[in-house]
Amino acid sequence: MIPSAQSDFLVKRTQALVEEVDITATAMEAKWGVDRLRRLVPLDLRERWDRQCRAWHEAIWTKPIHEIEALSQAMIRGYRALDAAATAAGAPPIEPHAMEVARSDGQVIAIVCDNAQAHAAYHCGRYIEVWTLAELARVIEAFPEIAKAKEVLRGELVDVRGVAQSVPIDWATGDDVSEFI
Repeated sequence: MIPSAQSDFLVKRTQALVEEVDITATAMEAKWGVDRLRRLVPLDLRERWDRQCRAWHEAIWTKPIHEIEALSQAMIRGYRALDAAATAAGAPPIEPHAMEVARSDGQVIAIVCDNAQAHAAYHCGRYIEVWTLAELARVIEAFPEIAKAKEVLRGELVDVRGVAQSVPIDWATGDDVSEFI
């Protein structure tokens, strides 16, 4: 079934409204962090915000366009109200607190505590790679040989690329790394 011009218009209008709300949401996330702003305001305002969000998300899929328009504008006003309440309460906007390290190619990597800090670090426009502590833990868990090497060496892991390249590998049978552990 080919959509009518009217339904195509409604889809595009709904998309534009969602994008308008997203622009405001992105600005608030850049200032306050991801999913942090609602936790900085009094409980009654947070509960009203949560109800507004549920109503808006439901409206996008089930309500007529005039309700989506009204609820989208309410979302934008809601973000502004949360922003004002957090500011009035003296809550500090989020700043990226990152530890930096340079890779051998000169690229700077930022290591941050959590996703909110990662979001802030990405939006400061400086870093190409941002890693959270949880991401680093998942990488270490996924590659247990990294943790084993750290345990055996009990110090700084230095450039290990040369070591791996100097050990001949029989690709038909694999390599026996047990002799190195």
